[in-house]
Amino acid sequence: YISESIASDTTKMYSIAKWAIENDMTMNRFYFARSIDGISDAWANKIDNPGSADIFIFDFKDSADYSGMENLYILDGFVIGSASELPGLEEYDSYVIDPELFGGNENTEMSEGGVMVCHNGGIIYGPYITVPEGNYSITYYGDNLQDCTFDCVCSEGSVSIEITIAAVTSNEITYEISLEERTEKVEFRLFNNSGSDAVLYQVKLEELNE
Repeated sequence: YISESIASDTTKMYSIAKWAIENDMTMNRFYFARSIDGISDAWANKIDNPGSADIFIFDFKDSADYSGMENLYILDGFVIGSASELPGLEEYDSYVIDPELFGGNENTEMSEGGVMVCHNGGIIYGPYITVPEGNYSITYYGDNLQDCTFDCVCSEGSVSIEITIAAVTSNEITYEISLEERTEKVEFRLFNNSGSDAVLYQVKLEELNE
């Protein structure tokens, strides 16, 4: 199973299709498959009742679809779901979030190197993901971060989530949050009013052990 967002990206879809062919597997989506009645619907129902041989491939932004799955893994920038354990794969207890999943105001830009440059007065926000109940750390990696401010919100920014700052350096900021329930449209925001540019390379979301 590949999600709709992956199917809309031809590069990702073709790479997964090649892998599926080489491993004698059936895909739920491809250009011609969309015209065959029942194929996509049948696979969509499998998310709630997966078979032991079924593999589900999601983009990180598809979190509303995969957050309830029992076994989740990270591979090549995808989230992999399965009813069975998949030894050798990195478990989904942490994930590095690509800067491209974040947005910014007019004082923020994406550089050619794939990093976000936040000028004075800039705001970085996103990635509007669904996060299951639990305790998490959020770490920003970049340059000149020490004078930036950070917060965590949900519900289109209308609800604040309490954060506890754990570490602050020029290259790394870490804070922790605690969610009492599954929470949708979570944002990790950065505000730069330091008077100089700040650079964001990536953000890591990691579940904390109790």
